[in-house]
Amino acid sequence: MTARDPLELYAQLEAKVDAFFARVHEAHADAMACGKGCFDCCSDRLSITLLEAATLARAIAAMPSSARASLSEHARRADSSVCAALADDGSCMVYAARPLICRSHGVPIRYGRSVDDASADKVRLPVVTACFKNFGGGTAMDALAAELILDQTTVSATLGALDAAFADQCDVPRGTRIDLAELISHPEDFFDV
Repeated sequence: MTARDPLELYAQLEAKVDAFFARVHEAHADAMACGKGCFDCCSDRLSITLLEAATLARAIAAMPSSARASLSEHARRADSSVCAALADDGSCMVYAARPLICRSHGVPIRYGRSVDDASADKVRLPVVTACFKNFGGGTAMDALAAELILDQTTVSATLGALDAAFADQCDVPRGTRIDLAELISHPEDFFDV
């Protein structure tokens, strides 16, 4: 049996997360504010996995040279309090190759969370949350169908395993994170694109 390419498997994971987002949006469009022009989730400077960075670097390399130059210049002058890929008009300059966290933001997400409790050691509770703009007005989070809640632990574990395999292939330490702004500014410094 031959090992499958982590980049190919990551592309499949991206497609699954995108399809999940579409299903949630179709079922609850009235409860979701996500759409072009909303960029509240873009208010952080991101670091991404090595695998996500390689995927993004390839997408940048495929852009016309003028678009690459514009993207690079934008990232170099971007405010450090927002995502380096956030254009002045509020759109994402790398939307088609955006990282998984960006693809999943806005949908209901279940994740484990450690809670200190005086009567017990640490307890892991499943927490379901979503963007503050979504599911607040009409749909109660506890009334959502289980198949419309993304399990963050599963997504993160899958991404982590794929990233570890990719890091091994590249002979780079597992868990390496890449600053998105640095990658967009100088993709050639990170990968042979």
